[in-house]
Amino acid sequence: MRRFLILALFALSACSGSDEQTSFSSLNAKFTDIDNRAVAAGTMETSVMPTSGTATYNGAVAYSNTSVYMVSGMQVKANFANNTANATLNNFVLADETHLSGQITMKDGTIIGTSLIGPLSGALAYQSSNTVPVTGNLDGTFYRDDASLIGANINFNVAGVSISGFGAAEK
Repeated sequence: MRRFLILALFALSACSGSDEQTSFSSLNAKFTDIDNRAVAAGTMETSVMPTSGTATYNGAVAYSNTSVYMVSGMQVKANFANNTANATLNNFVLADETHLSGQITMKDGTIIGTSLIGPLSGALAYQSSNTVPVTGNLDGTFYRDDASLIGANINFNVAGVSISGFGAAEK
């Protein structure tokens, strides 16, 4: 339910903009496309997780709180042999097409069963001179029989403001 509320908020706040991959509307469309295909397929958690090899997942995250609506890119690199994953959140764009510089990363997140969890850290800047540290967490789940989809709750704090989002990424 929460995922659909976030989508509705983003649909209402989306501005028309350029067709660049880093525009609010294009990243929001990428997130919505992956999420819609997952919902339409009746996606279930992965029943048998891979036990070897690696996979790279690419997607987007939609974020909101009472005053902030933004999207970002998301990449997750999973190592199924050692049950770890790294993630990068970048290309942050506010609904008014304002770009934030910086990135947030998860280093050595843990894969336990179908779950993916790990701490987030990094820095974001609203205009180049105002860089602020970011801390938070990623709590995700692998979906589909071949573990080809990750859905993840993203929560972080930036300058005392709590931001929550939902990400979707496919390999």
